Amino acid sequence: KWTGDLFGKGIYDVHIDLRSVPLLEHRPEKEMIVLKAHECMATKIRSLPPTARVQDIVDLLEGTRHHAFPVVETGTGRFLGLVEASTLSRVLQLSQEFGALVDPSAQSEARAVPFVEMLRRGHPEPPSMAEVRSSLMPEDYGKCLDLLPYTNRGCYTVQEYACALRCYQLFRTMGLRHLPVLGEDHTVRGMLTRKDLLAAAEGHGGDPAAKAASCSTADSEGTVEAHSDDTDMSAKEEQRPGGAQSAPGAIEAPGSPRPHSA
Repeated sequence: KWTGDLFGKGIYDVHIDLRSVPLLEHRPEKEMIVLKAHECMATKIRSLPPTARVQDIVDLLEGTRHHAFPVVETGTGRFLGLVEASTLSRVLQLSQEFGALVDPSAQSEARAVPFVEMLRRGHPEPPSMAEVRSSLMPEDYGKCLDLLPYTNRGCYTVQEYACALRCYQLFRTMGLRHLPVLGEDHTVRGMLTRKDLLAAAEGHGGDPAAKAASCSTADSEGTVEAHSDDTDMSAKEEQRPGGAQSAPGAIEAPGSPRPHSA
């Protein structure tokens, strides 16, 4: 195996590259030691307010393929947490049944959709947008949904000048899919995924063209969309107790067999 590794990658590593699977190696490239988070991150993001209109949420889910969105404080833009697209879809589907929507002109108080009920309906697998629309009445699109009960307010974040090597280790050890990058004022400056770190490890972290390729394009109103996370990886990640996902390519236990090189 050692001799084969000197001349090329193993057959399993070759197939991982061919399928464009964003798998982080056990040891990052040396170039990452001098890189900072703001040099690797995607800068085009789209956030949601703590209380959002149903129509805006539906448009966001139908118009993007992203799996999570930052929730920011209205006015200041301070980061409050991350909300997953699958959670938004399931909450919208059950909003009528549990009274989760409120009319902005009314003084009524909304109720949160119980998480246990979401699990019974198949969460975290998201319903289709056709199912979401069929569960909503025409007048529901003008109502608002409080996102804070469904927002992960304790997610991992890094500062924009954090070492990229530290971000790399967080993705490997904590099984992250998104890592928000914050400024000194606690506003969202960008988003990191495994694809961004792989691009940086290959020497494209400071390449504007590479960053543009990993980001979504701006929409017609001038706002920009959240950074796309890694695709086709959920089937390869095992669930840990408590719902945390294991990192793809996690550190191998001592004595565990490794595939031979081609």
